[in-house]
Amino acid sequence: MPRQNETPTNPGNDTNTREMGVLAVWTDARAENDAAFNDWYNRDHLPERTGHPGFLNGRRYKAISGSPRYLALYDTESPAALSTKTYRDALENPSAWTRRIMPSFHNFTRSIFQIETRIGTGQAGVVATIRPTNDRSAPVTFGTWLTQTALPSLAKCDGVVSVEYLTTPPVGPGNSDTSADRTTEGALRTVPDSIAPWAIIIGATGPSLLRAALNSTTPRGTLRKHAGGSLKIGTYRLLYAL
Repeated sequence: MPRQNETPTNPGNDTNTREMGVLAVWTDARAENDAAFNDWYNRDHLPERTGHPGFLNGRRYKAISGSPRYLALYDTESPAALSTKTYRDALENPSAWTRRIMPSFHNFTRSIFQIETRIGTGQAGVVATIRPTNDRSAPVTFGTWLTQTALPSLAKCDGVVSVEYLTTPPVGPGNSDTSADRTTEGALRTVPDSIAPWAIIIGATGPSLLRAALNSTTPRGTLRKHAGGSLKIGTYRLLYAL
């Protein structure tokens, strides 16, 4: 149940927060390569990616419910961290280990987001992600409802430590195309990357508290009504963070 008389920390209208970016990757790994996939991700890929300029952290999650099986999240100083020469060079020159593992990726979605609203701080042990089932944009009223009503209510619930609403920034002056599927690394995946135009991420201390918070404040039917269509919802537990 929501906690009363509590003011959320780090509100979404904070300038520094809004300038930050988030890289989100949802993927499955082919069953025969699952162990090798996880070994590569923990020992090679996450350390390499978080070492790039503008990357603040990185963490990996595994599904408790929903799909795909794996989720990776990276906070960056801004979405522009995904278009630096260092980062783009890495995408064009993958390591031998990456070349062996990348074909194992499937059911793959990769999105570069800007933060519209973030309430709370820290890296939760359990997260839920909510996104559209296709590349459908959200109605104009959706963001207002989230930032003014739904997310503040979620942030007050027992066990919830962070909530955020993320959208893909438009390509334009000062914001380059940051797609990865047209790079050498992206071409190693067997199908083109999918992109989520927006996502909601809720962090909590446990799955039962997370489910209770969603059910009491933003049940699936209410979310679908405001989002204008069907949704893909997954719950994930933390595997590894840097």
